[in-house]
Amino acid sequence: MAEEILVMVGEKQYSLVKRGRKQAEQVAQLTGWLTKYGQTFIDVLTNAEGEIEFGTIGDMIMKLAGVVSADALIDLYVLVTGCSKSEADEWFDVAQLIDITVELFEKQESFKKVLNRFFSKKQGTDSTEEQSMS
Repeated sequence: MAEEILVMVGEKQYSLVKRGRKQAEQVAQLTGWLTKYGQTFIDVLTNAEGEIEFGTIGDMIMKLAGVVSADALIDLYVLVTGCSKSEADEWFDVAQLIDITVELFEKQESFKKVLNRFFSKKQGTDSTEEQSMS
């Protein structure tokens, strides 16, 4: 069994790596978030030649933070931490969002696969090989 990684939001702890129903809920939330904000995410990462420049997860989130609404960032914070929207409204921290997202990408295989599939489809690749994001 994988080591449990906890994140603090205010005074509460949340398990970063989800399993079972919690993982299914997180994947559904991620898919919904990408459906709602994904094109903006793609647009901000696309260079003048039309290629997606991934960079690091932290870089990607900082670029995204410059163009999306506060609600989009709060929704992403809820998604990665598992906290409630009211907790996110009170405790949101962009540095923590970046750190948690990087950790989640590294430790939660389902999170990584959903993102890789989303970006590979947006790039027009139809291969079964997963795209690698740095």
